Amino acid sequence: MTRKLPDIRVIKEHIDNGLSRVEIATIYGCHPDSLYHVLRKAGLFIAKKGKPDPGPRPAYQLPHLRKEVEIKSDRIVFTREVTAGSYGGMMFQRISVPRITSHIAALQDAGRC
Repeated sequence: MTRKLPDIRVIKEHIDNGLSRVEIATIYGCHPDSLYHVLRKAGLFIAKKGKPDPGPRPAYQLPHLRKEVEIKSDRIVFTREVTAGSYGGMMFQRISVPRITSHIAALQDAGRC
């Protein structure tokens, strides 16, 4: 038999002390999902403990503002918007090509090779 969860103020104190949802559920002998539903109704959120966020992701840019070709010292990087997965989402795919390859392709197009 599981014990009844305490008042939401007590659970909030546990959260403020850094306990996770699993740890709080273990203390009171309930399933973590049950605690999740109680927290959700109360408008509380427990952040997952994990790897730190690597930083901001690049924001979406309109196609006419986006750099589709970047020329670096040792390579050329092409950025294309492609369909991702079977559900039709869009993603950006970056293709990095060594510069020597692009020079050879340019020479072949010019008919020099």
